[in-house]
Amino acid sequence: MDTRIEPFRPGDRISDDAELLELAAWLADASRPGERDLTLTWLDADDRVVGVVVPVDDAPAAPDVELTRHLGTLMREVLDEHAPGGSIVAVLGRPGDSAIGAADRAWNRALRADPGGRVRGVFVAADGVVRPLTLDDA
Repeated sequence: MDTRIEPFRPGDRISDDAELLELAAWLADASRPGERDLTLTWLDADDRVVGVVVPVDDAPAAPDVELTRHLGTLMREVLDEHAPGGSIVAVLGRPGDSAIGAADRAWNRALRADPGGRVRGVFVAADGVVRPLTLDDA
């Protein structure tokens, strides 16, 4: 078992769901406790870390149409420029317990709506726990 002691670096391959969860947990470490934020990153077509990370501070409890459209455009543009054929990883940091709720499901649907590519994972980070959101959670 490979236990990382350093942060992920560009070119690191995410080979399975355990490493994907580890990447999400590493991204969640940058979240501000008690605040709502969203962190986006991208993997290339070979599931390697591209090195582009976009933090979105003060994320609303649930996404609205305008924000969803803006995020979709951003995700597509980064995919086109830095990771053609790649995928997106999103981590929603929020206060409260780690139970998945309606607002988390709304974010999951919004992030998967029109990302311009494959969504490799959407995660919720709350109360010290990072949990994946699946297609079924949408």
